Amino acid sequence: EVCREGTHVDIVKAKATHVGDRHAILNFVALEQQSRDPAPEAHENYEKLNGFIHRVFASGELYRLSCQRPPDKEAVARVFDLRADPNNFVRNGRTALHAAVGADPLTRPPSDPSLDLLEMLIMRNADVNC
Repeated sequence: EVCREGTHVDIVKAKATHVGDRHAILNFVALEQQSRDPAPEAHENYEKLNGFIHRVFASGELYRLSCQRPPDKEAVARVFDLRADPNNFVRNGRTALHAAVGADPLTRPPSDPSLDLLEMLIMRNADVNC
C-alpha cells in the first residue's frame, strides 16, 4: 500500500493542518523561500519533487504488482513510466522477476505465470540471471 500511494503523490494536492504550513512548504519547494503567503498554483519544482517521490516508490510498487494474480499490465506499464527498476531488490533479495514467477515467500505461487508480465519485465531489462 505504501508503495502504491507513493507513486500517486501530488504535493500540490497534499493537505496540512494549518493553511500557512501548506503555503510555507509549497513556497520552499517552488521558490526556495520561507513564506506563509499563498504559494504558486503550479511550479516546475512541484513536478520535479513529485517525480522524485514517484521514482523512489516505483520499484517497490512494481514488485507488488508482479505478485498480483492476474497481473495488472496497465499498472505495470505506469510504474515503468515512472522509471521503476525491475532489478531493484525488494523483499529478501528478490526482484520483480522473482515475484512474477511465484518466488515471493508471502504470496501464493501462480499456477501459470503470466507470460505477458514476464515479457514486460524482460523487455525493461530485468536480469534473468539474478
